[in-house]
Amino acid sequence: MKRNLFPLLGIAVVVAIAATGVFYGLFVGKISGAAPASGQNTAGVVVASRAVERGNVLTAADVRLVPATEPRPEGAFGSVEEVLGRTVTKAYAANDALTATGLAATKGTGGLVIPKGMRAISIRVGDSTGLVPYLRAGNRIDVQSIQMQGSGEAVVRTMLSNVEVLNVHADLSPQPATATVVNLLVPARDVERVALADSATKMRIVMRNAEDEELLPVTPAKAVPGKPGAAVASAVGPQVTFQVRMAAAAAETIREMTTRAGMVTNGAVRIGVLPAGWTADDLERNKSFRVLTTENVNSSQWQEVSLQAGGAEAKGEYDLRLRLTPRGAGNGSLNLRVRPELTLPQRGGLSSRRFSADLRVPDGQSVLVAGFERDAAAPALIEKLFRSPAASPAGSELLMVVTPRAAAK
Repeated sequence: MKRNLFPLLGIAVVVAIAATGVFYGLFVGKISGAAPASGQNTAGVVVASRAVERGNVLTAADVRLVPATEPRPEGAFGSVEEVLGRTVTKAYAANDALTATGLAATKGTGGLVIPKGMRAISIRVGDSTGLVPYLRAGNRIDVQSIQMQGSGEAVVRTMLSNVEVLNVHADLSPQPATATVVNLLVPARDVERVALADSATKMRIVMRNAEDEELLPVTPAKAVPGKPGAAVASAVGPQVTFQVRMAAAAAETIREMTTRAGMVTNGAVRIGVLPAGWTADDLERNKSFRVLTTENVNSSQWQEVSLQAGGAEAKGEYDLRLRLTPRGAGNGSLNLRVRPELTLPQRGGLSSRRFSADLRVPDGQSVLVAGFERDAAAPALIEKLFRSPAASPAGSELLMVVTPRAAAK
């Protein structure tokens, strides 16, 4: 009886071993094969743990792994290690899934990342000061240009539609610029047209809802082949010609002129519009002042032009420049920004003083800029700038007479 049990026990052991092998092969092997490799978790998705701006380099504090949802985002990552050290190419909000299209292909040190086919460009926004404080990186905006016609009519054109704001430049200088600089991400095909409008027209922005992706029709670029100047003229409206006389006059003459003119005083420097009967030609014929140089320069609306006292020969520690910006014409008048800048030696270095005035100048009348010697507290400024002791009689002061004329488009 006992002998018969041994064969049965042997068969039972063999069957048990075989069953164990089958179980291990079917289940344990399957579980082992499904386990993720080191550092991988295909059941999870990497998301931003907080808002991340474009250009940031991802750290462990910026991301986390969450359970995957269906459908799984295309290009999503299943491992935190895959994204650490990579640069963000588009802004992410908290809990957004990170994808391959939103990160740089390789790990890097960050900075401005520009997608293929796009360009970063700066524009000066002078007529949207109420909106600028609300601008943030990632906002979508439209960009308009405003041009004044010779008839006084304003023409508004859309230059860009649904473009992204990179950032807003904060001007922290003691005398900030009159227009805020906004950096945008735009298609490469639009760069030249926008640069032209920014240099010669008045630019403003229009904010839009983040979900509004409708594209507005934009103004096509205008250019005349072989005539670069004609491209500007066709796009920016009326042209302005400035006749600028730099002259020497006695202090009494300047006092009389400034008394009759509507002057804007900025320190000792005075800027204002001369009476209609006081033309530069008449003043020169009456020997009220002696003209040192006469120069004609052309400008477009909202395009600044600059002149230097004494011309290219005036190199050294004394420097006087005049910047002029036409800011719209109509009804027989021109809106003009006048900005002289005087540089002088001071305490072993150089010191620059800037002045600015916005004037409405009737067509054909002249603008007077005077008072530099008083501001400079330095004698013989004319001699320093024009390199000639005989440039003016003793006691004369330097003045500028600017006569603008707007031409119809």
